[in-house]
Amino acid sequence: MNDERTKIIPGQGPLSDREGVRAFKDLLTGGRDQVTALIKKGMSLEEVLAAKPAEGLFKGGESWLSADQFVKHAFWDLTGEFRKR
Repeated sequence: MNDERTKIIPGQGPLSDREGVRAFKDLLTGGRDQVTALIKKGMSLEEVLAAKPAEGLFKGGESWLSADQFVKHAFWDLTGEFRKR
């Protein structure tokens, strides 16, 4: 329900547009996929953080989370640890 002229006001972060939303979605799904692959290898949170799976995904201004914060939240969510918090 938007076009190339639509401005998107996110709950966090800078004003965006359709392409910005697509880029952020790609960042989230790419990061999730990388964290998932490391979890499947049996890695702990500390090992996953050390592997830096979000390295290069977070460029300036794309997220209000740091790369490590994103990895922690993805790990907790994917392993069910979030429900325990």
